[in-house]
Amino acid sequence: MKIKVASILIILFWVVGCVGNEEDFDQHALAKMEESAENFIREYYDGIESVELTEPYRNETNTIKARGLVNGEYSFTITFNEDYTVSGIGEGEDFPKLKTDK
Repeated sequence: MKIKVASILIILFWVVGCVGNEEDFDQHALAKMEESAENFIREYYDGIESVELTEPYRNETNTIKARGLVNGEYSFTITFNEDYTVSGIGEGEDFPKLKTDK
């Protein structure tokens, strides 16, 4: 019984913690993230025609992230610093290649 209650409490804290990390970014912040992501991807990757981002979110470690698509089909996850500059990118399958001159 104690294990069951403890398990339920852990799941409840985890769910509340995840919901608590949702954040509504203002239009200025969203524009900065979109611009930063697009500039980063265009600068470092070949064959970029379009960059689309989903609504950014804070993960369980309070890091700002967003998922997106390049050229309407190649997925990525991008991480932002607090000033909305790009911290890193996770490339999905068949993501465009890095430029060789970088």
